[in-house]
Amino acid sequence: MKIMKKWFSTFLIALLFTVAFIPLIPTISAVEVGEPGTKTVDLIAGQHMDVGNIIVWIDGGILHVKYETIEGWYLIETHLAVATNLNGIPQTKTKNPIPGKFPYGRYYSPPVTADEYEIEGTFSGTLYIAAHAKVCKGEVVTEVYESGEGSAQVYGPISSYLPLNDAGWGTSKPAVETWKHPYWPLIPDSSAVWISSSYFIEDAQPDSWRKFTLTFDVLGVPLAGSIVTANSDNAEEVWLNGELIGSDGTVNVSFDASGGDPHEWNTLKDYPFTPVQGTNTLEFIVHNYAYPTHDPTVNPTGLIYKVTVSYLKSMGCETAWGEGDRFLGANWAMYFTYTV
Repeated sequence: MKIMKKWFSTFLIALLFTVAFIPLIPTISAVEVGEPGTKTVDLIAGQHMDVGNIIVWIDGGILHVKYETIEGWYLIETHLAVATNLNGIPQTKTKNPIPGKFPYGRYYSPPVTADEYEIEGTFSGTLYIAAHAKVCKGEVVTEVYESGEGSAQVYGPISSYLPLNDAGWGTSKPAVETWKHPYWPLIPDSSAVWISSSYFIEDAQPDSWRKFTLTFDVLGVPLAGSIVTANSDNAEEVWLNGELIGSDGTVNVSFDASGGDPHEWNTLKDYPFTPVQGTNTLEFIVHNYAYPTHDPTVNPTGLIYKVTVSYLKSMGCETAWGEGDRFLGANWAMYFTYTV
């Protein structure tokens, strides 16, 4: 989510209050519709659809303007203007409002169902408020990808750590279910199995590295909450679309486990992420530590993962305004008033 600020002419600035942006990640207040001192108007999309509320109140010298949507609708962007008279809201010469020139605006990636602006100032009399939004209706889709279902490819083993796209990884082949050490954990509520480049490790003694890749498509707008739950023997890096999203253990240098095993293989770890719309590539670099044995059941290697991806399958987007009086221009944009 990012915040943008537009600068206006001295004339417009004089009409607007002295204000302060809220933090980049806002706190959503728990104020309820109908509480004393609040004003609530419907958030109207496409001229006729009620898709939520705009709630306004003042607390401790701070003006709060909260957007919230009903189930199935999401905020994609919002723009807000507050002034002491109607002319203080940026408009064209023909009296249509210009949301892109409102002093406050945010874009949401991923989309959200609520957001709140906090504006500091000295307030009295009647305030004119234009609350604009772009909203999308959609179905939340959750997809799960698990190791062992046949979609992962594996590169290696190789004898030293290499960057993701280094040609030294060679060519890939389908990952296979591997021999599972009795102490390796499984992922709760999952069908995931431990996978590797072969059923038994090719050579259990030296350091070895393997790279696993998985591609998946997000056929809508990504939402918050996507996560990778993973574990490996011994250590892993997790990459999404070429960016490191987390690691566990010593991955990029040799590690001699003969002095003691740090037991990273016993830890299921969560790696939150936000995918992109379209095709995504998830990659794991797994390091098996050297150990003085050739027995594949003494120093095995493997990877287990469960990937949960959530996105909004959009059924259409609309422009929305806080319900009130129409501006004097030709479109249906609206403003409302709040009396302090």
